[in-house]
Amino acid sequence: MVKYSRLVFPFRSITFFSLYIILNTLLYSSSPISRNHVYNLGTSSYLSNPLLPDDLRTYVTANYMQLPIFKSYQNNMKGWIGVADFFIIFLFACLVLGFLTNSPHVSIVISVLHFIGIVLCTLFSISYGSINYLICGVTFGIILPALIEIVNIIGLFVFKTDFYIPRN
Repeated sequence: MVKYSRLVFPFRSITFFSLYIILNTLLYSSSPISRNHVYNLGTSSYLSNPLLPDDLRTYVTANYMQLPIFKSYQNNMKGWIGVADFFIIFLFACLVLGFLTNSPHVSIVISVLHFIGIVLCTLFSISYGSINYLICGVTFGIILPALIEIVNIIGLFVFKTDFYIPRN
């Protein structure tokens, strides 16, 4: 069991930290993602005319970004990433303290959930910017693994299930 845990830990660490990097990249590049969302929604489809000058297209898009619907889009995006950052701190503490070293199969499930979150957040950034990809990415990549960790911690401290693995 210890051998499997040692094999799983690097995969889980890599997926966790790459998800952290992706989420914070999305947080700090929320303006270009919102701009792509404006371009691709069809709201500014007449801006795709190649005869329009680039500065006019930029000016009109900047005015679209001031509309309340796009401000709520950015606030929604920043809110979900803020929730994810809160749970990332908790998951990082659990990763460092090693609460799941006794069950590598659960750690594999958490790693796969992190990977699903990576894929969904990447789709959010390269697709037309649908907020549903981000919501699902945060849910599958951060919140579900945090709930699994909480259940494991409850099992460790409340039900006194020991995570010590005797060596042969």
